[in-house]
Amino acid sequence: MLEASGRLAIFGPSAAYLLDFEKVFGQAHYLRGLRIIDPDPIARLIWKLRWRRLPQALRSRIELSFDSRADILPWWSSQPHALRTDLHAQKIEAVLFFGLLGQIELLSKTFSRPTASARQAFQQCLHAFPWASLHDVWSWPNPNTQIDHDTQWLNSILENPHRVQIEWTLTPRLRHELSFRSHQPRRKFESTSSTS
Repeated sequence: MLEASGRLAIFGPSAAYLLDFEKVFGQAHYLRGLRIIDPDPIARLIWKLRWRRLPQALRSRIELSFDSRADILPWWSSQPHALRTDLHAQKIEAVLFFGLLGQIELLSKTFSRPTASARQAFQQCLHAFPWASLHDVWSWPNPNTQIDHDTQWLNSILENPHRVQIEWTLTPRLRHELSFRSHQPRRKFESTSSTS
């Protein structure tokens, strides 16, 4: 869990259409800092507009910052552990991936690490952090086409059994199946007590 001065990073939230801002951030009393990492300038603008609609007391409690550099993720960073370095430098205590991990193979960057080693580096970077992911599992752009978003690998690295499947219908013809998975690192006393 986040401490009283908790800082949360959200990767790839787009304009956060699935978030009820006032409900989510209004009830997150531990949250003091929110860092949004999204390369889309339009999405960042919509975030800012939605954020301004929140009560002033809530906005003044949570420091909001933006970053457009998704290239710190191991798929695209020349340094495999740049993500961990960046999270520590920004004093981030928890991470949420919002749709991004279901789109990895669709995004193109100048540098590309092989999928298997990128996934391994990703897991190593986040091992000590509480983190969660809301991601596409399947999508149907039309009734005759089904797309596998290649996110089953998350089931093996997120040992927390908490899993939620969500059906998201954008139009009568376009729908997505989403999954929410989370990871809570083991505390030191838990790992030592299990070996005694």
